[in-house]
Amino acid sequence: MCDLFYDIILMGLDTIFPKKSVKLHCRDKAWITPEIKLLISQRQKAFALGSTIEYNKLRNKVIHVVKQAKSKYFESQVNHLKNSKPRKCWSAIKNLAGFSLKLAFHSAEVNGTILQGRDLALAVNNGFLAATKSLPPLSITDKLSVEEPTVLYPISVVDVESRLKAVKSNKAPGPDSLPNWILNNFSMEISEPVTMIFNASIKQAQVPMQWKEANVVPVPKTSSVTDISSDLRPISLTATHSKVLESFPFQWIMDTINSQLDPKQFGSLKGSSTIDALISVFHC
Repeated sequence: MCDLFYDIILMGLDTIFPKKSVKLHCRDKAWITPEIKLLISQRQKAFALGSTIEYNKLRNKVIHVVKQAKSKYFESQVNHLKNSKPRKCWSAIKNLAGFSLKLAFHSAEVNGTILQGRDLALAVNNGFLAATKSLPPLSITDKLSVEEPTVLYPISVVDVESRLKAVKSNKAPGPDSLPNWILNNFSMEISEPVTMIFNASIKQAQVPMQWKEANVVPVPKTSSVTDISSDLRPISLTATHSKVLESFPFQWIMDTINSQLDPKQFGSLKGSSTIDALISVFHC
């Protein structure tokens, strides 16, 4: 069922919204979008061909679009800094100026050897796996015996549509290659098949293969990586559908245990943080 869903959605996506290649540079202004780059490319092409009328038309359009993008970016990223804390304001200014730009992790020295490319990827992968080598592998045959969980906790089409609609379209998609704006803009159209997949997954105690994969990015903890096992932090990007599915059992569990939690439990709870813990210590 899940394979068929992805085949149909991705085929329609490739047919109706085919991919376009647009070059972006790391030094481009923050408000420069692929659409603006495409317009600039068309303007330069008209100039090279000597088409004065078309060039003037595209030039004016580029000026108008860039002005709009600047204004929109200022309203969303800069204007609110007037009332923010100095530290947050300075951090945002450094990001805008490119001072906090971090270079990608491309090489590392392991046992006196400089690793790059595939060798580096394998070394990083082995380093991340080392943390769980001492644990016995899970048995795929042992499943928790639960009688019809979807009868006790059915997932409705309305709830799925609501949560798909709440997906942030500007966030990066997972390895399933399904953009978040598709889930957001077409939440009503895809909510019914997605609900069927969700309920089938819970009832059968199986997770679709597409949702088990993740794009893992090794993020350095230090400026210079000397030990792969300790100087790198794995950041995993999973499929958005799997996150939406996880939100349902999470809510069921929280509704059950929330009243039994310690009043001083601050970790792993929405709306609480270490600040709340400190306030509790000083004002207990």
